[in-house]
Amino acid sequence: MNNYNPGQELSSLDFSSIIGGALNAVVGAQAQSSRTSVAFIKEVGFTPPKEGDAAGDPVYVSFKYPKEIAPAQGTEPAKYQDMEISVPILTIMPIPFIRIANADIDFNVKINSVSTADTSSETKADASIEASAGYKGFGFTANVKINASVSHQKKASTSEKVEKEYSLHINVKAVQDEMPAGMGRILDVLENSILTKAVEKKAG
Repeated sequence: MNNYNPGQELSSLDFSSIIGGALNAVVGAQAQSSRTSVAFIKEVGFTPPKEGDAAGDPVYVSFKYPKEIAPAQGTEPAKYQDMEISVPILTIMPIPFIRIANADIDFNVKINSVSTADTSSETKADASIEASAGYKGFGFTANVKINASVSHQKKASTSEKVEKEYSLHINVKAVQDEMPAGMGRILDVLENSILTKAVEKKAG
């Protein structure tokens, strides 16, 4: 008889560790993403701090461009002045702020319990009866010999097989998060520090 109880099997599973472990992994991924954003800002946007300083200086990207200072008039061509502009690099490139929007956790348990019973029997019978009887008369004698032995064998076996299958699926959707308010203020300050100056032509 099969006494296996699937409900008892399910109640013995540590769902808090299974589901909690998946959630901890999601939270850990979010924390790792935040650390990556901080490292990106420090390594790309600022120079390494000098000894005794808490932070380095902003990294600027500088390039030159011609600026029209006098439009063309008649036969006189327009006049241009070479200008140089220095822009903080953090203001012209996207900063990664990855946020996990949702996480779907599916945990499936499949339990199959199969019981089998095998019974076999075997009977062996050998019979021989031995007896002797004699009849004297008319010159006739009859003898009967009988030997008897009986054997019986029976075999029975019962087996139980339980199959367990577990599957855990985690679907994570990550999106680019909005820029934090503090970072927005820093970028505003950096934008105000954009420098534009005229390039002096070298003599000769």
